[in-house]
Amino acid sequence: MNDDGSNIRLVAPGGASSAWSPDAQRLAFVTRTIDGQAVEVIPVDVPMANPVRIGFDRGLNEWPTWSPDGSRIAFNSDWTAFDFASEVFVADQAGNSAEPLTNGFFGSVASWPTFLKYSRPAWSPDGTKIAHTQCSSQYWYCEVSNLMVTNADGTGTVMLTATHGYLRPSWSPSGKWITFDGPSGIQFISADGLQQGILIPNAQSAAWRP
Repeated sequence: MNDDGSNIRLVAPGGASSAWSPDAQRLAFVTRTIDGQAVEVIPVDVPMANPVRIGFDRGLNEWPTWSPDGSRIAFNSDWTAFDFASEVFVADQAGNSAEPLTNGFFGSVASWPTFLKYSRPAWSPDGTKIAHTQCSSQYWYCEVSNLMVTNADGTGTVMLTATHGYLRPSWSPSGKWITFDGPSGIQFISADGLQQGILIPNAQSAAWRP
């Protein structure tokens, strides 16, 4: 719709968790499939356009987020081991490939399976890093979690802070700060992990203005 609430249009019937492309021409969203749910991309101003499937068509595929240059989409999926795994994948925006950013289920041979689950990816404004949630539970709830940051090529994973829940991290436009859903409300932490605190008590799901 327009920013004044007019001109409401249906873009993706049955779609959820939409994410705008940086050029504002396309939406990535989650849709139901026969075998679970999938991530798709559709242009917003092309009537009756066919969506492009991103990644996988089986299992739980969710939380799409665009790279700042619009060339890639990060999302989390249990494709590695249905119902047991949750990894962050990075896919070409045209749907040609999907590569894992994390390796929480298989991990090392000595500790397999590890049951570390990764979800809720968020790109840094410069496109070089992805913040995400690491959950150590083998079930669908997440009592103990860590806020992680990984280079966009899958290297250099670091833990910024230990907390609880699925976090839903979001970068400030400057790239200096990350907000996330903490147990006491919307929390913030600097990208180097040295400063943190509570931004808004008893709140969640922060979204930064561009």
